Amino acid sequence: LAMATINRDMGRDLFYQYRGYFGFGERTGIDLPGEESVSSPAVMYPYSRLHALEMATSAMGQGFNATTIQTITGYTALINGGDLMRPYLVSQIVDSRNTIVYENEPAVVRRVISPETSAIMRYELEQVVARRPGRADELAGSGFRAYIAGHTIGGKTGTAQQGARDAGNHNLSFVAFMPVNNPQYLVLMTIDHIEDSRRYGGDTVTPIVREFFLDLIRLKGIRPTTNDDDNAIATELIGNPMPDFTGVRVSDAVRNILNRRTVGYQVVGGGTTVSHTWPAADQQFPTSNPVILYTDPDTRISERMVSVPNVTNLRAENAEFLLTEAGLIPILFQETRTNNIIPDSVNDRTAQPEPATNSTPAPINYTVYQQYPTPGTEIEQGTQVMIRAR
Repeated sequence: LAMATINRDMGRDLFYQYRGYFGFGERTGIDLPGEESVSSPAVMYPYSRLHALEMATSAMGQGFNATTIQTITGYTALINGGDLMRPYLVSQIVDSRNTIVYENEPAVVRRVISPETSAIMRYELEQVVARRPGRADELAGSGFRAYIAGHTIGGKTGTAQQGARDAGNHNLSFVAFMPVNNPQYLVLMTIDHIEDSRRYGGDTVTPIVREFFLDLIRLKGIRPTTNDDDNAIATELIGNPMPDFTGVRVSDAVRNILNRRTVGYQVVGGGTTVSHTWPAADQQFPTSNPVILYTDPDTRISERMVSVPNVTNLRAENAEFLLTEAGLIPILFQETRTNNIIPDSVNDRTAQPEPATNSTPAPINYTVYQQYPTPGTEIEQGTQVMIRAR
């Protein structure tokens, strides 16, 4: 009712004018073949058919059709200060000599709204996400499930009927951007034809978009922009922060790292004490990449240093023997037939009861396929070495 009233007060001329300003009914010019304009009277009311009923339904999105790229392009104009941009996928094309032969540059098609109006819209869209439940002084917006502590996100949920109303089919969507004051990333996600009239964009698509933004924040290393009054930033985004190992014995740092279930570690420098690390202290602790320990060469103790032997492609028990003989502590991770990783150690073994069977199963000969640190690395005796076998 609110949108229909606003559209009625706006009038047909102004509504039709701004519908065109935002690019609905025309091609965006994206560098893809076969783009549709979605301007046919069968799917988009022409000016001559915009009477009272059509104006009311258009205000809610009924009889107002658009392609996904039209929606994204129009939305960016709403939040970027008011400029409708020409979208593109290919940034540049280079030849075999790395010479740029074609390049796309951001191009403004036209000014749609003023920067002041755009700022108002960014603020209002932020309220859709920022107002969380559980606070007595605030009401939750429909996009509150996209809220991420420390980061400003704006968005709009969408729940559209598909086909006949009695069929109960819906198209659920959520378009969101971040950060609010200087938008850099925008995502539009849609779930098509949900056969459940009780489901809405706010409780289906919004949580998925939130996970997308969480991955983006981690991938790009986007730092928080707000000071929240809880610890959600550290626990959810940064995760377990990288400890500060400066001045710590390498063997102690390695033990700490392996206890955190990282992929592995590398040592650079030939010393016995850590000078700095990658990632740096307080950055997100990696779980899919090895930690690199840079050592202070002045802390080298020659009589304590050993070269890590190459144990890849050896049977696990033979690899453990060679590492132990070198004065190192092997930490074995066995990959079972179900791809579960079972940590093991020559210093910590727990006997598991064998299931009762009619015949004794053949033993599994685990073979080392990966080791950390790499062969030839000089480390101090008594340092743990990770080996993975399957």
